[in-house]
Amino acid sequence: MAPAHLYFSPDNKRNGFNKTYDWYLKQEILKKEIRNQILIQKTEKEWQDHDKGKGKNKHKTRLQLFRIQQQRLSVYRDDTLMREYEKSLQRTLLKPIAI
Repeated sequence: MAPAHLYFSPDNKRNGFNKTYDWYLKQEILKKEIRNQILIQKTEKEWQDHDKGKGKNKHKTRLQLFRIQQQRLSVYRDDTLMREYEKSLQRTLLKPIAI
């Protein structure tokens, strides 16, 4: 491992602090994306269970389930998450009906 004065030196173009910061930002973005995917999958599963009459929200109306999910997701204060949730709702609730 390189000594700190070499690592944080502005002359170190190969492994400087800027590259570490870029790596850190990529990791944080990846964590948020994975978290969002997991949350969206959970909401989709709740809708599937609700349609089948299963799960803890089986006696709730669709509006009540929507409000519960919306409130739970709004805690994260992530606009991207809410946009993905809206897209997920459209996919889940507006399925074509086979005649």
